[in-house]
Amino acid sequence: MKFLGSSKITRQNQISLPFEVRNKLEVALGDQVIFVEDKDGRIILTKDIALPD
Repeated sequence: MKFLGSSKITRQNQISLPFEVRNKLEVALGDQVIFVEDKDGRIILTKDIALPD
């Protein structure tokens, strides 16, 4: 694994994505991201894509 950055949660429960994360995900202002949990309980952030059922 490679460390890409960190963020703090604001009073409004928001985070800012570090520059390198935004570049890797190829996201920009207005794009949607999603959070999914893998079988080991890790939370994964990814660009919004159609997920299989």
